[in-house]
Amino acid sequence: MARLSTHEDDCASILGRRFTNVHLWLDEFAAILPPDRFGEMHRKYRHRDSVIHDQFVGYALQAAKLHLIRDYDRYSYHNFDTMREDQIDSAYADVVPFLELSRRDSILKGDSSSTF
Repeated sequence: MARLSTHEDDCASILGRRFTNVHLWLDEFAAILPPDRFGEMHRKYRHRDSVIHDQFVGYALQAAKLHLIRDYDRYSYHNFDTMREDQIDSAYADVVPFLELSRRDSILKGDSSSTF
């Protein structure tokens, strides 16, 4: 899981603002379900395409997309060091299929019926 400062730095370099409130909201359940004990389970609640589109608009939505791209960067071929604002949607499209799964690795195993 990326640190808050990593998410903030991504947004600052690409969008010009840190969007701390967006990142805190997205990872709020990590306090209840610590990643060191529960893995990615905290992402089940707010790391979803439908949720971020309901919660955010404009640049805040782009910040949320960057957050999810960073958290699921193993599924994206885009490089944060060279990413531009106009590439966010393309990079986000790479990770969307993995956001709606109960288990992120089930698509790689070919078992979309897996749950926690």
